[in-house]
Amino acid sequence: MHLILLRHGKAEPDAPSGRDADRLLRPKGEEQAKFVGQALAARTPPPRRISSSGIVRAVQTARIVQGVLGCTLRIEPALETGAAASAVVDLIDRERRGGEGWPEGGLVVVGHNPTLEDVAGVLIGGIGARPVPLRTGEALVLEASGAPADLVGAWTLVEAIRLEHD
Repeated sequence: MHLILLRHGKAEPDAPSGRDADRLLRPKGEEQAKFVGQALAARTPPPRRISSSGIVRAVQTARIVQGVLGCTLRIEPALETGAAASAVVDLIDRERRGGEGWPEGGLVVVGHNPTLEDVAGVLIGGIGARPVPLRTGEALVLEASGAPADLVGAWTLVEAIRLEHD
């Protein structure tokens, strides 16, 4: 099983509305999302489903990746800023146990820090583990053998994907 935790691409520091949730991706953020999408598309098989925060910069990132992968996209309030890591782990578990089953090629989860760093720490190291650093526009590819009974501590970090040049 593969799970990809993707932090939204580089965003503008402010939005015209003044609301943090309305900040748009910078051109660099768009390039980062496209790069991650292309890297994921090169995997065999590529991910078939994306769950994303509904905050503008995350949705923009998810839609760019979706356009490259040609997969489905769901907006999930549990992924918005300030979400508890436990809520995201529960969301991932629901995806795993849901009627559609785990998507072939894995699930891409697009969200924000510090939540995604905390989620990576819990999935890899268990409860109380240190967060795993996750930069803007970076994806962490996690792998679990088979279908573990408990997601906590069952995953291994196999790859980090990020466009490194400016």
